[in-house]
Parts: sequence; C-alpha cells; structure tokens
Amino acid sequence: MIRLAEDDEEMKPLAFSRYAKTTMSIINKMKKRDIVLNNQEIQKILDNLYVHRKYLQLKNPIDNLILLTMLKTRRIYILSRLEKGLINFKYYLKLIGGD
Repeated sequence: MIRLAEDDEEMKPLAFSRYAKTTMSIINKMKKRDIVLNNQEIQKILDNLYVHRKYLQLKNPIDNLILLTMLKTRRIYILSRLEKGLINFKYYLKLIGGD
C-alpha cells in the first residue's frame, strides 16, 4: 500500500495510518519475549513510521497518543499493554451498557 501511494499525497495518510494500526495490532498480540527477540525489526518499522509521522492520522485519539509516544520513547511493551488494557476496558464498558 505504501509503495502504491508513494506518488499520491492524498493516499499517503491512508497507507501509513493502516501500516501503523496494523503494526500496533501485531505488537499488542506479541508476548514480551517475542518483542525482545524481534526488537531490531520492530525498531526499523518504528523508524520508518517516525520519519513519515506527518502522514499518520489514526481515527482514535488514544491510538494516536500511544503511537506517537511509542515512536518517541520506544517503550514498546509498556505502551502496547496500556493500549490493550484500554481496549479491554472499552469493551467492558460496552458490555455493561455504558458508552
């Protein structure tokens, strides 16, 4: 998607935002051991996202905050668990009838 959007300024935010959201989703599913083992590859991905951060436009403001904090601090595991906890809390609120 990123290669296809390379010459299209309108498509770049969509491509990089999808890339960022997919990356965060995968990291959220990883165990700490896997994050440590794949740290160099994850850092390369975060470097790429950081360079193109002006194109990142995630719909959820919490996702935006966590992603940008992750890009700046590189605290991958802690921030991914924070996001996972917030997602679980959001679903819990829906279950009990809150919005």
